[in-house]
Amino acid sequence: MSATGAVLREYLDHLFKAFDRAAEREASPLDLRCRIAGRTLRIRAAGSALAASIPPALAHLPGSEATPDLDVVAWDETETGVPLPPRPWIAPENPTAGRLAVRGGTDGFRIAGVTRAEGIHLFDPDSGRGAWILPDARQLPNHQHAAPLLTILKWWAPEVGLRLLHAGCVGNPAGAVLLAGRGGSGKSTTSLLCALEGLDYLSDDYCLTSLGEAPTAFSL
Repeated sequence: MSATGAVLREYLDHLFKAFDRAAEREASPLDLRCRIAGRTLRIRAAGSALAASIPPALAHLPGSEATPDLDVVAWDETETGVPLPPRPWIAPENPTAGRLAVRGGTDGFRIAGVTRAEGIHLFDPDSGRGAWILPDARQLPNHQHAAPLLTILKWWAPEVGLRLLHAGCVGNPAGAVLLAGRGGSGKSTTSLLCALEGLDYLSDDYCLTSLGEAPTAFSL
């Protein structure tokens, strides 16, 4: 393991401990389990706004008590009063740019800060753990409500033999069709019209796929 990778994994341990402190301040922190593509996800969140924004998009994927393949913690710094622990990387000079500078090899550890409103995402492929820390969940853009944790899911999927596609997916017992295209090209409209006409609906924006002799799509 590289020195940078070791530092980042130790930092993730600090984040999980910070989440525990944030959850202790909540009357009912979120502890959601989902079953996606045969894998179990556990998502824990502290902060009422954040905890309310995650479940609606995943409610159709009930989970189990099995050991999670992906374990994610998330919290709202403003509502819980628990700040992000001091970061072991170089913070961007322009907070709106969202670029993080990490020097040296990270052993696959991923970090992203898209915008201040969307917070910071981290993922460790070795442990299957991730974290999402937001300054204020009330400022979340709409697409984060529709597709929460998309960044972490995109990083995690290849680790378990899956690919996250920007595509709609509809079908029937004979098979399925992927509806691909850039944003605004009509994926969602087409997918929903197909559903209204009786086809089975898996997605209108993002889905997971596994390749092989029988490529398969999974609702996300």
